[in-house]
Amino acid sequence: MRSDSLQDVINQRTMIKNLLLASIRSITRSKYYTLISVVGLGIGISCFVIISSYVAFEESFDSFHRDGASVYRVTSQKIQNGEIQNTRAQAPVILKDALQENVPEIETAIRIHPLDAKKVTLRRDLENGERIDVVENKVYHSESAFFSLFNFELISGNKENLLDEPYTVVLSESVSKKLFGDENPVGKSLRIIEDFDQVYEVTGVMRDLPSNTHFEFNLLISFESFRAQHPNWRWTAWDWDYFFTYIRASPDVTRDELLSKIQSVADRVGRPQYEERSYTMNFELQPVQDIYLTSQLEGEFKVNGEGRYLSYLYGIAIAILVLAWINFMNLAVVRVMDKASEVGVRATFGASKLHLAVQALAEMAILNLFSIVLAVLIVSLLSNPVANLLNIHLPTPQLDSLQFWLMMGLLWMGSITITSIYPLFILLRFQPKKVLKGKVEHSIRGARLWKGLVIFQYSVSILLIVLTLVVQK
Repeated sequence: MRSDSLQDVINQRTMIKNLLLASIRSITRSKYYTLISVVGLGIGISCFVIISSYVAFEESFDSFHRDGASVYRVTSQKIQNGEIQNTRAQAPVILKDALQENVPEIETAIRIHPLDAKKVTLRRDLENGERIDVVENKVYHSESAFFSLFNFELISGNKENLLDEPYTVVLSESVSKKLFGDENPVGKSLRIIEDFDQVYEVTGVMRDLPSNTHFEFNLLISFESFRAQHPNWRWTAWDWDYFFTYIRASPDVTRDELLSKIQSVADRVGRPQYEERSYTMNFELQPVQDIYLTSQLEGEFKVNGEGRYLSYLYGIAIAILVLAWINFMNLAVVRVMDKASEVGVRATFGASKLHLAVQALAEMAILNLFSIVLAVLIVSLLSNPVANLLNIHLPTPQLDSLQFWLMMGLLWMGSITITSIYPLFILLRFQPKKVLKGKVEHSIRGARLWKGLVIFQYSVSILLIVLTLVVQK
């Protein structure tokens, strides 16, 4: 029994080996067919992967915050004498305090305000009398709760009181390296020169902001510094609406309920100023994860994305992949037709159609594997040049990532399945007698489907052109 089982295993391995060798010989004999099929499908798959990666990156903005579902930005709309004056991504300076005092459902609230100066000089005076100057233009005031509200990595410092005191500052990792090298700057001083020339204490260092966030700054100055520099400004004004205001709400309250409470508080507390200056303010809540793709208001941190176009882009990616599959399938059908006489002779001499189908499937699997390898090379080599050419961010494929190879494996198996169905159907429908008489088309009942695929291919091409023009416009 054991010897029989061993012989069966040997026979199976020999059969698989012979099958693979026969498939490889068949592929190498048709060099032009192999080249066109592999290159066409490889380019199609690589385009699909690149576009899909870009879409996935755009949809990932601010998705990494632990309590992101409960974090909102409060935006404002100012209406004066019945006319909308502006719709801003910011809110009044007094709103944060009013909400924390009157809306218990709000757990945390912060303000962020850009420096009035467009750029500042960061100066570190060295002990030897020399100095290091760094010019920055992405500087904001904020509060310590920023690091509790959002999951940005803090390298050093205590997030509970980082920005509680006047004239304290948190640096990004890159700015810290420019000024202090590899030293830990916490507890050390630097000068920030703008409208004021002021000495600040460094209380923390944060990891540089990731690319997939709507925020954009390189250092945060304590909000109390802003207040200390301008003690007589209108800190209780409802029409001073240049302050980004973020809140984290209790998970027990819905967005509509929370907005109703916010509007009610604003209408009640702000009424004296509203009536005095003949204006009112309406507020909205933006989930932090939706800001990048849905918000195009005045005063955004930076130019946001266009979420409505991502579906078009994904449609383009799918259209390119479908075109590549259909082109590969049509070439495979032509290949099967060219081999009709060989198949007819082999079938006449006793080769089963199942054996012929298995060999054809092996050839398709090998060709699809070559296409996947080519696609990986294209994606690896062209992601950065394409990103630079189009001025977009494309995640660099992580070749050591299990997720990446799982995606490529799924694409390989999907390609084999989709591109093999019709050619195998034709192969199995061959009638050897008619094939040997030269009546190939009459031996195939699916000729109409083949013509339909060609028509469908042209239709998808037209759709692809239309989608591309829509996105470009």
